[in-house]
Amino acid sequence: MSRRPDHLFQPEARPSAGASEPLGDSLAASFPDGTLRVYGPDGDVRRSWKAGEKGFVVLSFSGDGRRLVGGGADGRVWVAESSAGRGLGSFPAHTARIDALAVSRDGSVITTAAGSEAAAFRSQGGLRLFTIGSTLSEVTDVAVSPRGDRAAVAFTDVDVRLLDAATGRLLATISDLDMAAFCLAFSPDGLRLACGCADGRVSIREVATGARVRNDERHAEPVGALAFSPDGTWVTSVGLSMNPATREASVKTTSIAKNIAVTDMLGILPAVTLGFSADGTAHVASPSREGLRVWDMPPVRPESRA
Repeated sequence: MSRRPDHLFQPEARPSAGASEPLGDSLAASFPDGTLRVYGPDGDVRRSWKAGEKGFVVLSFSGDGRRLVGGGADGRVWVAESSAGRGLGSFPAHTARIDALAVSRDGSVITTAAGSEAAAFRSQGGLRLFTIGSTLSEVTDVAVSPRGDRAAVAFTDVDVRLLDAATGRLLATISDLDMAAFCLAFSPDGLRLACGCADGRVSIREVATGARVRNDERHAEPVGALAFSPDGTWVTSVGLSMNPATREASVKTTSIAKNIAVTDMLGILPAVTLGFSADGTAHVASPSREGLRVWDMPPVRPESRA
């Protein structure tokens, strides 16, 4: 039986993108008219401002929650100060729609993806640090380590490349996944990388070598979002409803130290964002016809529920 949402936000228009604030209780949403809003846990609008003439395709907070970064269909990146509700500028990143982006903990480094190309930038001034591309595959997701010194890029040819974020130098390649990684996440200490794959697997790897940390956990659906807990001891991952008529989405809490996972069913989720509060609560958000549904997953360690 699927869980009912803990919160339902009902904005006046359907958001074009959303993001959960790391280590906080806010949820950001972009709207088609270019408006950005930051909501509190009860759906109250904390801040609202204009950021361009059109809504963003993707949104992401910096790890400290101070910066909110949006990627547009025009290939531009917009940077905002979330706490003040004001824009800090924009810069061109790609010539095509930005499909994914990630931000370092302090907001200084941004990684982006568009089509078959990924890149990294300094958020202040938009200085390009590196560009990496492929003639044979598309980029499915990007991630940047909390310190901004490492980047990860996933491709449809199944490879995940670990790079020096300042230069783009290849440090390691994860090439033994069975299917492409749809989403990536670094651990809070930057030493591990979680890969959420098209076949439902959640594979946790050592950043230095690409080696597996533990046995892969698996959803029945493709993984659409994942994140490490604030203390790095477990990973929360969400499967997506690729066939809404027959399959509900699942959320898993997976222990890093022990081969244990706890699963909850959340109903039909065609799209989702995921973030953690400082107390370890995971917040899963998904748009629907009724509004933006949010589930709070309490910080219960899997091993304590075994």
